[in-house]
Amino acid sequence: MLIDGITLAALKGELEKSVAGTRISRIYQPEGDEVVFLLSTRERLLFSASGERCRVNLTGLQKANPDKAPNFCMLLRKYILNGRIMAVEQESLERILSFKIEAKDELGNPSLFTLVCEMMGRHSNLILVAENGLILDSIKRIPPDVSSIRQVLPGVRYKLPPLGKENILTLETEEASAVLEKSIANGLSMSKALVGSFAGLYPAAAREILKNIDENEPLSAKKAAEAAKNFVEKSVYSPEPCIDSDENNFPVYFSSLPLDERRLAKRTTYESVNDCVDAYYSLRDTARILERERSWQQQIIKKNLTNVEKKLKTQYDILISAEDAEEIRIKGELLTANLYNIKRGAAQAEVYNYYTDAMIKIPLDPKFAPSVNAQRYYKRYGKLKTAEGLAEDMITKLEAERDYLEALSYDLSAAKTMDDAQDIRAELIKQGYITENKKEKVKLRDPLSSPMRFRSSDGFLILAGRNSRQNDALTMRAASGSDIWLHSKNIPGSHVIIFTEGKTVSAEAIAEACNIAACNSKGAASGRVDIDYTERKNVWKPNGAKPGMVLFEHNKTLSIRPDREAMEKLRIKED
Repeated sequence: MLIDGITLAALKGELEKSVAGTRISRIYQPEGDEVVFLLSTRERLLFSASGERCRVNLTGLQKANPDKAPNFCMLLRKYILNGRIMAVEQESLERILSFKIEAKDELGNPSLFTLVCEMMGRHSNLILVAENGLILDSIKRIPPDVSSIRQVLPGVRYKLPPLGKENILTLETEEASAVLEKSIANGLSMSKALVGSFAGLYPAAAREILKNIDENEPLSAKKAAEAAKNFVEKSVYSPEPCIDSDENNFPVYFSSLPLDERRLAKRTTYESVNDCVDAYYSLRDTARILERERSWQQQIIKKNLTNVEKKLKTQYDILISAEDAEEIRIKGELLTANLYNIKRGAAQAEVYNYYTDAMIKIPLDPKFAPSVNAQRYYKRYGKLKTAEGLAEDMITKLEAERDYLEALSYDLSAAKTMDDAQDIRAELIKQGYITENKKEKVKLRDPLSSPMRFRSSDGFLILAGRNSRQNDALTMRAASGSDIWLHSKNIPGSHVIIFTEGKTVSAEAIAEACNIAACNSKGAASGRVDIDYTERKNVWKPNGAKPGMVLFEHNKTLSIRPDREAMEKLRIKED
């Protein structure tokens, strides 16, 4: 969602107190539509002109910066680096904030620059304006062929975008009522009249305002205007900022006041509007960056899986061809047994096949003697048998690689954090699927530092790996011989370990661990998942096997219906 004008007004009040008088120590442009000021207070002030993430706020989120600063960043450094933020202003209750910055111009004389952040969805922009009102540049230029009404270009005088709505904070109730009555007279409903008449109001807020008016009294423009004015004043001057998140804890809405219709699975309140806005966009930014990383890695994995499948098909074709080897050997044998009956230069030989008790016609090459033809059959047989053996070995390796890549693909789809995704990227680098960027070294975490942790109903510690490296470490390093190892049958998933501490494990604990393994497997969305389990001493790693790839014996299998809610009840809460 986009920030609304009312929430922006509350945020503006907080920013004024926090940034007024601070000096701009550094300027970065981590993304094409984002600029970050590092202030003298060591806080980061972020400006975003993104269509989906437009906002201004103090942020704790750090992003990597490009090696070469973009042109707009260089321009900002030229004019306002080391400048001091003097004031923050908002146009009415519109989504436009202006930062007045005192800095020295090109001649070293004090000058007042204005950095305007227009937060209007895909029309968002960040514009630096000189003291004379002329635009120095913008993060998005708008030439005449894009807009004939308003150009945003260097040297053009800055003018506000078309506004046209009233600021209800500056109106008396009677004045606001008159504005509403005019809109209603034009055929608008009360809700649409509120949104269409007053800056900053949005449909959900209008519905909330009308819902809180006493139903026992007739709805009038005066009552609606009075309720709207109270709502806006409370939103701006006494905000109760909150984020509403879905069942996956993904933030969907934020606002300076809680709205009933926006209540979702989880509502989180914040002490300040800035913290609320920063948390909302930081969580969504982190999710966006994670999704971008996962998508890129999945493309790498998919490409390599396609190559493996092609190689496997070639090897399978060799095996199919090798199925004729025995028939070719028999033809060579029959030719050798009947050399005295075959004329030189014959195109075929008809001989008795004592394996089938019938006559058989064997093609010959007339250029060669019968004995040479026989040897050619033997030689062809030998090549096929050699190819068959090589193909079988290659198929074993390729199938192991395919299983490993499919496991990585599942691990990536289940990754919840950038650390999880970076672990998988490091594994892809280590296995040679990605060329390592020397400028961006991927740091490997200790694989035992962050497995999923659970406690069975009767007290057994249960750990589950988040990826192949963690699976390997849990099974081969952390678990002892008497611990119980579990894994989904024939599909990618977490290695799950029940740490027995020498005690006998209950059937209940095994069932709970099987559910954890099922919920953390590729089959989690299916009706039932088969889970293999055995003592850790029955699990071993073949020589040269890739991370997470093991063999096991003496296992039992339990078919279970994945129950994520039951699993979450067993999860050990992180401090």
